[in-house]
Amino acid sequence: MFIRSLSFNDGDILKNIRYKALKNNPEAFGASYEEEQNYDTLTYSNRLKDENNYFFGAFENNEIIGLICLSKNTRLKTSHRSTITSFYVDLNYRRMGIGKQLLSTVLQKAADIQMIEQVELSVVSIQYPAISLYISMGFEIYGTEFHSLKID
Repeated sequence: MFIRSLSFNDGDILKNIRYKALKNNPEAFGASYEEEQNYDTLTYSNRLKDENNYFFGAFENNEIIGLICLSKNTRLKTSHRSTITSFYVDLNYRRMGIGKQLLSTVLQKAADIQMIEQVELSVVSIQYPAISLYISMGFEIYGTEFHSLKID
């Protein structure tokens, strides 16, 4: 298994893992499969080109099995903050430490960006393994949003 950053030419790779993530864990993402299934590869390539987003993929046998993104806040007063988004590990590869390696990679990227002082993320309250991972990596729970997602 190896982790690498994703670039503009990886639009198909991002599209495929996003579709899988949205189908397998709809409760974990603000976007829905129904919304994103209409996006073309160029839409995903452009996300990868955005200089405020840093996408990383975990690969096994040249197939993507995990994804994570660090998004820098762009407003002047919040530019010291960033958010982890699009965090997903394929169902067949969970509990193997891949999520921890992806999270470590993105936290190192945040540390390398001089102006980032704070990294935040959101997680569904019943995703206990994810919450345990985040706490083990130094994250602290600071609030709960009730009914933040509507899933049919």
